[in-house]
Amino acid sequence: MLIETSNFGPIEYDENEVLYFQSEILGFEGFKRYIIISREDNEPFMWLQSVDDPGLAFVIIDGTDVVSNYVPEIPIEEVENLGAQGASSVCIYNIVVIPDNIEEISCNLKAPIVINKDNNKASQILLDNTDDYEIKHYLKGDLNHYGVEKDYYKDCEGFIRHVHRFADGLAPVEFSELKRRYQSPSAISLLIVDMINGFCRTGQLSSPRMHNLEMPIFILSKKLLAEGVKNIAFLNDSHHESSAEFNEFPPHAIEGTRECEIVDSLKGFAGSAEVFPKNSLNAFTNPDFNTYVQKLIKSGTRCFILTGNCTDLCIYQTAMTLKMFLNSSDAPVDIIIPYNCVDTFDSKEHSADLINPLFLYHLDANGVKIVREIR
Repeated sequence: MLIETSNFGPIEYDENEVLYFQSEILGFEGFKRYIIISREDNEPFMWLQSVDDPGLAFVIIDGTDVVSNYVPEIPIEEVENLGAQGASSVCIYNIVVIPDNIEEISCNLKAPIVINKDNNKASQILLDNTDDYEIKHYLKGDLNHYGVEKDYYKDCEGFIRHVHRFADGLAPVEFSELKRRYQSPSAISLLIVDMINGFCRTGQLSSPRMHNLEMPIFILSKKLLAEGVKNIAFLNDSHHESSAEFNEFPPHAIEGTRECEIVDSLKGFAGSAEVFPKNSLNAFTNPDFNTYVQKLIKSGTRCFILTGNCTDLCIYQTAMTLKMFLNSSDAPVDIIIPYNCVDTFDSKEHSADLINPLFLYHLDANGVKIVREIR
């Protein structure tokens, strides 16, 4: 599609990019269809361009990204009106006013533009239940701070690229190579962390990324058993109702509930496995697991394969504690984590595509062996 705009000349757009306003922009009733135009050299500013009126365009910013401490609570009925599943499904923009005196540039924090990014429904919503945000919020200080942050982020880009190159460069390993290296399948032990319903299927902390781990962990577990690996252990969250962990995370995996159960796809392996409940991120807080690890090492385990979730939480805590224990006792034992068998959850404040490789990179720097997959 092509629109001949007054400000930008001819603009091509896809019909799938069009935003459909359910509640129109105040003072501009009758105009319901818009597209967002963004250009890298104009960050953080963008334009909300009317599809129906080529001369109508608003300067907008992502206020949550630019304005300090701007965390608007969108009324649940407005979220539902947009057909959104929750606050994480919406993005928020604010209309900017640029006067002749650029020092007085401002934006409207009181009436944000809210967009359901899943279906492109949008509305301008008046936050009438708070006095915290102004209709005319002067932006000069926030823009100065944003500029400093932008320069800082540029300095970080090189490191982020390095982390992603690390992940992209991971190589697979053949199980035949592990058998040769450790001389016997019985010298290899598998640890499966938190592959329970409360993270994979249902509950406040369930995630589709965790659910997607089920198949690769199933395939790996089946292969290891078929190759002669004997020792498999499940390390599962199991909290009492007043667990201190609920001060940091929503209640989850309460003992005796379905959330604590191993997912059906892996439950078949539990009959020949050890199962260790844990009331914290770190499995070593269960003394029985500590004893189990020492027993395995004494009986000849020379490699622990670690799988499950979340990479930056339970996987990281367990892997680092295990590695430090092995180092302190000078035990000649490796820890291997297959990249395709670990992951973390994703949200606006917790980018899984960055955090997952970042924590594996850090584990690699501490001597944990990270491989693409075990074939």
